[in-house]
Amino acid sequence: MTTPELRLLLADENAGFRAAAVELLAREGIAVETAGRVEFALQPARRADCLAVDPRSSTEAYRAAWVACRGPPLVVVTGAPVEDVPEVVLADAAAYVEKGRRETFALLGGAVRAAAGGRREPLPVTDAA
Repeated sequence: MTTPELRLLLADENAGFRAAAVELLAREGIAVETAGRVEFALQPARRADCLAVDPRSSTEAYRAAWVACRGPPLVVVTGAPVEDVPEVVLADAAAYVEKGRRETFALLGGAVRAAAGGRREPLPVTDAA
């Protein structure tokens, strides 16, 4: 196995999703450290090249944690459609990846690489009034 090119911290309550991310993203040269909740990700986030979070469990905790760590670029990865993700969360995000798609992990890997490289991906446009 080769040395990982990037370090991702994934904060997500879904243990199955975290386990799959560790396995699948390792194949792409991304080492994944996980936390079940974003509040537990403060210290590890400082060592990561990118932070991926599912903010659905607690937007307030997410925001406080991310602001406190002043950490790496953020990728929002959630099963919620983009129009249901609070604007305050998307404002901080370099990218948005929707869970539950066949290509979720490929999209996540690409988003992590882009964010770690300093690029922001265009976020989906919604028709919300």
